[in-house]
Amino acid sequence: MGSDAAPGIDDLEVRLEKAAETGVDRDGVNAILADFARQNGLPEIALDADGAATLELDGADETLVVTLLHTSGAAGLLVGADMTDGTATSPRCRRLALMANGGGGATAGGVFGLVSGDSRLHLLHQVLLSGLDGEAFGRALMSFAELAASWRDRLDLELDIDADLSADTAT
Repeated sequence: MGSDAAPGIDDLEVRLEKAAETGVDRDGVNAILADFARQNGLPEIALDADGAATLELDGADETLVVTLLHTSGAAGLLVGADMTDGTATSPRCRRLALMANGGGGATAGGVFGLVSGDSRLHLLHQVLLSGLDGEAFGRALMSFAELAASWRDRLDLELDIDADLSADTAT
């Protein structure tokens, strides 16, 4: 933490260091997931041997598949969702996602990315777990799901625009 840092950056670095020091182990994550499942009448949710779990969240219009990933000593859980529902992503969608990555407000601190060897766009977000119970985790998960559903709708619209433009050029 240098003295040249902008105001507020030092405080942020200290908070991030504290969060890293208070990492939640796999048993702690599984306890939070079990509490979340119990409170919502779901079957038991637990991380697999690779530290991952998959949830299907039913929305008003569609089901959102959310992947949870925990690495040893991490302060949080990486939450991700495929934004393109398995379809290839157009350059137009990738540009939009790249622009959204530049301003954290559009993604609520999350980030868009491509999985290696895959053309699908994913929205990723870290949920800090220290001090959370199942109810608080559920609120964070639902907030992510609402954000992901909103972005999926927006990206679907962009894919429709691309299809319309391609059809117009073909005729």
